[in-house]
Amino acid sequence: NYFFCANQNCEFSIVEIQLVRIMSLICLGAWMFTSSMLMSVIFGIVTGVGTIDRLKKKATNTWHLSDDEALPLADVFGSGPLYTWFLPTDPFF
Repeated sequence: NYFFCANQNCEFSIVEIQLVRIMSLICLGAWMFTSSMLMSVIFGIVTGVGTIDRLKKKATNTWHLSDDEALPLADVFGSGPLYTWFLPTDPFF
């Protein structure tokens, strides 16, 4: 085990162990950032409220007065076939 190898019988060098630890932390940070961005986008699609509008409503305590609706997926991905939603093509509106 690279990450917890700390005794004399360890077959990995100190440099390898430190590099694995650093890369694990970088991967964890990248995963947290990516999941945070995905959740923000999903929340925006489901509620129909963007990030700035959400922050403004939270700051002025008017979130409960919101009448925004969820965004139709055709507005996000276009009206083409379903299999093209995940491909980087130009959407048809």
